[in-house]
Amino acid sequence: MNVTEYLVRTHSLTTLMVTHSMEQAVRFGDRTIMMHRGLVVADLSGDERHGVTEADLMLRFAELRYTAEMRVTRDLLTAPPKSGASS
Repeated sequence: MNVTEYLVRTHSLTTLMVTHSMEQAVRFGDRTIMMHRGLVVADLSGDERHGVTEADLMLRFAELRYTAEMRVTRDLLTAPPKSGASS
């Protein structure tokens, strides 16, 4: 990663890194985009990204997963009974 970072900075390259490592997401780059199930759920750059920690990203993801699980639970509890089910 050090060589890649050096080349990117030295030659002013635009690159895209995909990672599941929150540490790498915080350490490298100038912009962090978090996705969940194909949707962008956070896009951090500039002042908003400055000072973001690995723990901050983990908390955002945990909140996202909790919200998604609660939505699924709610949908299951409020779904009408399936027709055609035999007793």
